[in-house]
Amino acid sequence: MASGLPSLGPRPWTVDEFLAWEREQAERYEFVDGVVRMMDGGPLAHTAECVQDDRIPRQATDKQCSPTPVGSARLALPSSSSATLKHTLIKGNLFYALHTKLTKPWHAFVSGPKVVTATASLYPDVLVTCSPVVMTDDTVREPKLIAEVLSRTTAHHDRSTKWLAYREIASLAHYLLVWQDVRRVELFSRRGSGWELVILDPPAMIEISALGVSLDFDELYDGVQDA
Repeated sequence: MASGLPSLGPRPWTVDEFLAWEREQAERYEFVDGVVRMMDGGPLAHTAECVQDDRIPRQATDKQCSPTPVGSARLALPSSSSATLKHTLIKGNLFYALHTKLTKPWHAFVSGPKVVTATASLYPDVLVTCSPVVMTDDTVREPKLIAEVLSRTTAHHDRSTKWLAYREIASLAHYLLVWQDVRRVELFSRRGSGWELVILDPPAMIEISALGVSLDFDELYDGVQDA
């Protein structure tokens, strides 16, 4: 600690501090509600070396650990090492259905760019925007649709913490949750100053009104067994 500076103890990271830290990491991380969460599939050894007292340290002492910004954040390790094939297939089906139905200026993205709010940085499974995008950037700034494929380990997080963060995005018109183990979706749609939730099962059509797109369940679950 620099001489003469008062010891105020760790304070929560800001989003800008998290983003500066993430740029130095080999893996991808999400940040929401003060918690840093490694995306599934990333190696854990490097992270484990850098964590002390269940917090990411303000200053890394290990030479292999990237220095972190002033402040701290809790670290939540992923609940599994990789997404299931079922999750991956549904996510791909949703992206393909949207991609083939949308025309310019709409763009659909899958498991790539992140969205950043005043309090969070997140990587949705699928997102759609009609705003100009910079193809060399890693962030979509005005998503119109965000979709997450639910699993038993992520459903609560997707419905609560992440949903509260996504609601901060002024451009967002729809939040789509696709069940993994049964053919069912939950569609949140912006209505004035609030949100309307519709839970849909086959043979209903999934109407994404802000995009002018309709999806059917056979498209989402094509090739998926036991769903």
